[in-house]
Amino acid sequence: MKVLLAAPLLACTVFAQDAKNSTGQQPLPPIYLNHANIVVSPTLYEAINQSKFLNAEFSNGGEHTVTGAYSGRAPYTNISVRGKKTYLEIKNADSLDEKGLKRNPILFIMSIDDRTQLAAVGQSFEREHIHAPIETAMRTFNGHEVKWHDDTDTSKWSDNPDPAHTPWFMVSAIYPGYLKEAYPDLKPEEEGTTREKYNARRYKSELLMQDITGFDIDIGADQLAVLMAQFRAMGYALRTEGSVTTANGPEDALRWKVVGASTPRTITVHFSLNRTKEGQQVYAFPDSELRFHSDRTASWKFPGTWTKK
Repeated sequence: MKVLLAAPLLACTVFAQDAKNSTGQQPLPPIYLNHANIVVSPTLYEAINQSKFLNAEFSNGGEHTVTGAYSGRAPYTNISVRGKKTYLEIKNADSLDEKGLKRNPILFIMSIDDRTQLAAVGQSFEREHIHAPIETAMRTFNGHEVKWHDDTDTSKWSDNPDPAHTPWFMVSAIYPGYLKEAYPDLKPEEEGTTREKYNARRYKSELLMQDITGFDIDIGADQLAVLMAQFRAMGYALRTEGSVTTANGPEDALRWKVVGASTPRTITVHFSLNRTKEGQQVYAFPDSELRFHSDRTASWKFPGTWTKK
């Protein structure tokens, strides 16, 4: 399945879930942003990877290689920009296969806390005519394969209407006990299935980034209907004013702006910070800019399209 920015309209979201109760359908759980994958050019990827500020002051992330994931899949390398509950995975266009290169530059992985409620999420997507089979992801530690998470599988993205490679959402839920497999020294109070528990070993509160709070994304007019269907499926409150549609969730918001075919597209990620940034306020990268604000927030603009150069 498949993305968001602004102040959450919780009353609207709760109303949508209560309406489902009245029809006898299982109510939707809160669906949170977990992380987003953004594809960038090799030039931008390398500039981000070489930034000492990003990797030592902004967040505890940097380039890392994931091994043992997805039952036999080859190791893959990303740059992580990690907060308390949410994070970005920045992917080098050169590292993607043909199928990956056909996707939109951004993919959203959403999250629920209770895996047993994922069926209700899948059914909600199906009611919006979005095929969302639930599949189990495995991971191997020291030759031992364990259940990692269930998700509404995005590998079936080609089964869905996807004009101009609309950003898609998938919804995921980790298995109880996974963290203990990943970290054998895990204490009982550190176990759990929330995003905060999942990120606890890698999040550093002394660094600047706290969390992702939303996105501003430029899209084509033919993409809007599919996006709105995905947000309805997740119980997000929608509001359209002119060319901008805002989707508000429990803790995040995404804003989509319809632009003309010749207009350069951008993706802007919004962050909350642990403290006000002192000193340099703007960091420029190739076709990208990270800007800090006085209200303990930051915004990072990426190209809305990318090239393999």
